[in-house]
Amino acid sequence: MKKILSLTMISVLLLACAAELSGCGKEGRAENAGAAMSVSDTAEAGRVVSVGVYEPASGADSMGGKRETLGIRYANEVRPTVELDGVTYNVELKFVDNESSPEIAAAAAEELAESDCSVILGSYGSEMSVAGIPAFTEAGVAAVGATCSAPQVTEGNDCYFRICYSDSFQGVVLAHYAYSCLGVTKAYCLSEQENGDSARMADAFAATFHYLGGTCIQASYPAGTTDFTEYISAAQKAVCGVLFCPTPAATAPLIIEQAETMSLLQPILAGDDWDTGEVLKAAVGKSVSVTVTTPYLEGADPAFDAAVRDWIRSDRTNVSENGGDSTVTATTALGYDAYFVALDALERAGSTDPVAVRAAMWSTDTTGVTGEIRFDGTGDAVRTGACIKRANPSTGDWDYITTQSVL
Repeated sequence: MKKILSLTMISVLLLACAAELSGCGKEGRAENAGAAMSVSDTAEAGRVVSVGVYEPASGADSMGGKRETLGIRYANEVRPTVELDGVTYNVELKFVDNESSPEIAAAAAEELAESDCSVILGSYGSEMSVAGIPAFTEAGVAAVGATCSAPQVTEGNDCYFRICYSDSFQGVVLAHYAYSCLGVTKAYCLSEQENGDSARMADAFAATFHYLGGTCIQASYPAGTTDFTEYISAAQKAVCGVLFCPTPAATAPLIIEQAETMSLLQPILAGDDWDTGEVLKAAVGKSVSVTVTTPYLEGADPAFDAAVRDWIRSDRTNVSENGGDSTVTATTALGYDAYFVALDALERAGSTDPVAVRAAMWSTDTTGVTGEIRFDGTGDAVRTGACIKRANPSTGDWDYITTQSVL
């Protein structure tokens, strides 16, 4: 079996506050991680396998969709061919824009399902992924979700496979980190109303924190809120040890700025939605502490990071789609890994037949830049721990803190 082409990532095993630390390691693969490989000269004319890219290129989720697509596109340049049953095929990416709309996403999914795609990648945004389930199920084609974290994506169907952390998993991990590592016994949890991802993470955090012996105050704000001072003040007045914000990335700079103005001493914890360059920029020069979960530890594999950054900088469109800089986000890393999971399944199937590829997906075992990826009986990646990192206000980089286990 061929595994993802990436450079050696430092496997970190630390003993953190009596918690068993695991996960977040990855095997090194040095071939072609520093530069994209050209299309194989041995590929036979007409031998093409199509991989669908089902992402939001426009609409509310477009920033995340573009970053995820960047990872897929870069992976395709690193390895543009796959060998199936002794024959080399060129990998062709077919893009559709689901426009961040469940209604449009359903039609976009049908478009890909009716094409000759052997496997689908995406979508950023769980609602869009769920909207694609009927079309993918009817066509018998597998979809590999890179960042869609809602349980509904994989539950009750055999077409979707997810490589990222689930929302609930991140809530559990951060509750263990707050209680066991930070020694916090009282937490304030702020979620966004009518946001399923936010609610699931908040509920999982609160339930786990209570189970461990702590007290959690939960509050929620209406979507579109820009003033978070009343919630920050409530966390301060209640003398909570942490402010947990399982909120969309767009709220992060506002919360960070307002927390700084109010001299918030408690650390802010958040899920991987906050793992962005915008959060790092907002944290620079601030005294407030911002800590997030992440499936990808930027800086652990400097050569890989440098290669992706160089590729992003090589094209102004890439820079724009990455938010105006060359920061390597977890979203991009997961998109990169999703591509190679698809190639692994294609190789195991030895065929371009989507039904055969879907069947092979269950036995996929791929080592990527976000760690080892294999699936449980629901189609979720088997994860036992998550990397936790903190924004460095001086350097504008992420600092590794620990790998927190939930076992």
